[in-house]
Amino acid sequence: MKLKFTKTKLPNGLRLITSPMKETDAVSVQVMFGAGSRYETPEISGIAHFLEHMAFKGTKKRPTALDISREIDGVGGHWNASTSEEITIYWIYLPADKLTLALDILSDMLSSSLLLPKEIKKEKGVILEEMKMHRDRPGSFTNDIFQELVYGDTSLGRPVIGNEKTVSAINRQKILDFYRRLYNPNNTVISICGNIKEEKTKKMAVKMFGSLHGQTKEKQKKISISQIIPRVLVHEKKWEQAKMRLGFHSFGYLTEDRRKYTRAVLADILGGYMSSKLFTEIREKRGLAYSVNASVWNYFDTGLFCINGGFAPEKTIKAFRAIMDILRHAKKYGFSKQEIEMAKENNVGSLKLAMESSNFIAGNLGTSELLEGKIQMPDDYLKKIRSVTNQDLKKIAREIFRSENCNLAVVGPLNKEKTQAELLKLIKF
Repeated sequence: MKLKFTKTKLPNGLRLITSPMKETDAVSVQVMFGAGSRYETPEISGIAHFLEHMAFKGTKKRPTALDISREIDGVGGHWNASTSEEITIYWIYLPADKLTLALDILSDMLSSSLLLPKEIKKEKGVILEEMKMHRDRPGSFTNDIFQELVYGDTSLGRPVIGNEKTVSAINRQKILDFYRRLYNPNNTVISICGNIKEEKTKKMAVKMFGSLHGQTKEKQKKISISQIIPRVLVHEKKWEQAKMRLGFHSFGYLTEDRRKYTRAVLADILGGYMSSKLFTEIREKRGLAYSVNASVWNYFDTGLFCINGGFAPEKTIKAFRAIMDILRHAKKYGFSKQEIEMAKENNVGSLKLAMESSNFIAGNLGTSELLEGKIQMPDDYLKKIRSVTNQDLKKIAREIFRSENCNLAVVGPLNKEKTQAELLKLIKF
């Protein structure tokens, strides 16, 4: 699987990644900062996300959000941004012959945002409504409850969006302070993939972003995790379903050994697709859930192996018992050759399809460079996925699936005390 890219360091320290993709007429431009919620103190919780919103609210050259939107809409482009715990990304996807426009808009937004007090006040209302919407979404609300259970009063235990008190207290000076700390060239990666000429693209990037200055010196603080017994939290809420998040502490994405590839295969076998172990057993054979899946949550210093599901309230205990049976079986016996090969080929096929997208390539190259400081070639990744054995899978399952490593959050119309006690009894490995 071929992937061509060039990494260039601009004189001001900003890293530029260019990846030509001749078989498309589009280009994806993504500007990334190491500036997520993990860089916040409790007093300014939510400010990374707030700044992301404000970047769209107008510049000296384009005074309003509508001015920015019209330029992108006028060429058929798409744009957006996202903030997570460790990174904030701004992106524009548009016809390749409009690359100059994308670079001009992004550099303007990210260096000359007006941050008008009246717009800040208005955006507080928008974000407070976003919080309400967030709480009304079962998946989002359950995730927040779960992360607080797992990580407590740390930056990983707090919602990226913040809370009513901290967001209401955000002002222009606080936003500027956060911006000056983290929106600096040495903490920035620009990733461009599409029908481009690399040398011309580099010259444009230097012209648009070369005047940025400043240094980010701080690094993310490691989270100290201390857990010796399983944790279970049931939150009573009048929903039609009971939502569950089951998570086991694991390692972060900076881990260099083969375990992270084994863990990826394990997640796929258990809950990566509709013929996976959990989906087949829990939904198809036993009819206990509409959806159930497994995934890996990754941070630089830690991680979680998660299983998520939605159940009829009266089936919650039975479904959790079935999940635990499957995990215990995985620890003891591993999986069949057919199950392992299917997971490997699923990884191969999924990556091949993803590599057709300039958005995926730009995002993958950029985040890898920003967060890990290196880029892994697709063939190397797939080689390591293909090398995973059943012995590897049993070993990683024994490492991860342990009672003292377990965190379980359930939200729904359940009796809190009774359900917590019943679930806790079932956590045995």
